[in-house]
Amino acid sequence: MKGVTVDIVDGAVKVFCTDLINQMVIDDKDRFSIFDKNGPYLATKKVGKNNPKAEEIKEDNEIRMEWNRTVDRALVSGVPDTEILELKKTEITDRVKESVEQNGQKPELFGEIVRAAILLLELLIAKAMQKVMDIAEKVIRNAVDGIKETSRETENCIHAGDTLAVQSERKKIPFPINPHRKPDMQKNTEYPAVVSTGKESIIKKIKTEQNPVPTETEQIAERPPYPRPSVLASKYPSLQEIEGRLKEQNKAIFGREKKGDELKKELSGCTGIFKGGRRKELQQEMDHLDNQISNMKKRLSFIVKEYHFDSVQAFYKELNAAKKENQDYETACAEYEKIYGEKVVDARSVRNRLRQKEQIVKEKETSRAHQSRQKDKGAR
Repeated sequence: MKGVTVDIVDGAVKVFCTDLINQMVIDDKDRFSIFDKNGPYLATKKVGKNNPKAEEIKEDNEIRMEWNRTVDRALVSGVPDTEILELKKTEITDRVKESVEQNGQKPELFGEIVRAAILLLELLIAKAMQKVMDIAEKVIRNAVDGIKETSRETENCIHAGDTLAVQSERKKIPFPINPHRKPDMQKNTEYPAVVSTGKESIIKKIKTEQNPVPTETEQIAERPPYPRPSVLASKYPSLQEIEGRLKEQNKAIFGREKKGDELKKELSGCTGIFKGGRRKELQQEMDHLDNQISNMKKRLSFIVKEYHFDSVQAFYKELNAAKKENQDYETACAEYEKIYGEKVVDARSVRNRLRQKEQIVKEKETSRAHQSRQKDKGAR
């Protein structure tokens, strides 16, 4: 247990010291980072001065960096961390142990093992990217079908409206007017008097109906402050913009890789004595395209470093954490609007107004009934 505790303390001290040093660094190129052995990346080696194995170390570092760039691309493509770590363990770590046990220390074999692992990881990337492209095509098809369906519905509604208008014109019949009928002026002259006589009782009942309104306003006045986003949640929109740049770069890489596959197919079918010039042109195009793809893969790590992230993995860790906190913030806002929002207040006020109008209508009806009874008594 002592050894484990010391390792944990040493790791915490390394993180603290590294963060402290990076705060004093002016140029981002001089920033320090702590390598995680349990992460998906491979560590590179330092090349000292006058090292006789400098060339071997550079070649070894180059294949390691190629793996790291492929890992960056896998993370941007949506390949889960667990699958990348599992591939690294089974295809690199375990294979290297087996190779050392069987053949001893041979750096060239390490390069072959890592290249084979890169090919397998690229297959996972291709599957993930193809899945994304299929989903995008499906969404586009559904959107187009929805637009066509809505256009058909609007056309049907227009035709139905025209037919209804014609039918309504046909059904219009002039209402007969009785010229001998005298206007009932008595009701018009007596109605305001009845309303004025029952004015005091109406006001009293309206006041009794309005009694619960102040309690609702008091509850609204005592509502808590509107939820505020956390620091990570407020950073989520800007992190989404960075992810958008990564996605666009990865999409461009995927497009060039598909073009490279087409060139390879054409090159494999380009046989014969008289097609030597074409084969040479195809090979030059493929070499130029491979150089472009390699530079574009390097650009992925440069994008996140522009925003002070040590790696693409570190960026996605913060993005996922910010996404979760932003979801919590949106849930809190939705709950607040549900309980204390303006729509709730408007709904309460509308209900109160409706109750008041209903009460007025009832008072008018009772006053009319009272008036009719008074008329009957006077007639008798």
